[in-house]
Amino acid sequence: TGTVVNWQSADNAAFTVGVATIPLSNSATLTSAQMGGLLSTKYFRATISNGICTAYSNVVTISIGAITTYSGGIWDNGDPDSSTIAVFDDDFSSSGDITACGVFVQSGDVLFNTGDSLIVTNAVNSTGGTLTFDNNASLVQVNDVANVGNISYVRTTTPVRRYDFTYWSSPVAPQTLVALSPLTLSD
Repeated sequence: TGTVVNWQSADNAAFTVGVATIPLSNSATLTSAQMGGLLSTKYFRATISNGICTAYSNVVTISIGAITTYSGGIWDNGDPDSSTIAVFDDDFSSSGDITACGVFVQSGDVLFNTGDSLIVTNAVNSTGGTLTFDNNASLVQVNDVANVGNISYVRTTTPVRRYDFTYWSSPVAPQTLVALSPLTLSD
């Protein structure tokens, strides 16, 4: 018994490879945000102290399913599907829809062309490259989860005249039209 001092992660269950202390993790629970993006199986344990002795909790294993990485113009583990994590590690230009369990953009310029969709069950992590959706291309997320990084959209509209509206996305609370376009008349 004691209090949690911190949590640790490692690349093996014996905690001899890739051991890292997770910052600001001195509570009884470890959040997914503290775990970070996982691209391989990771092991976690809590460091517990009663002021005199230090011990470790049982090791918890977080297993990752299939991963396929796009690099050099090919997917190294076959095309992604709804049970696969798709990792972009090179420039990519879509030629149809892509479906994945999760997406990591690690490097390169990733472009979804007009009419193509990225259909992802969980989060998109775009911190190492660029992710852009061309006009009429879509990002479809099955689960309501937060993404990490920047995602860009290119949208084309016919000329807008007075009193015209063009809708480019679903409503975003608490956005108002006047905040987006301060010179637009209220009527």
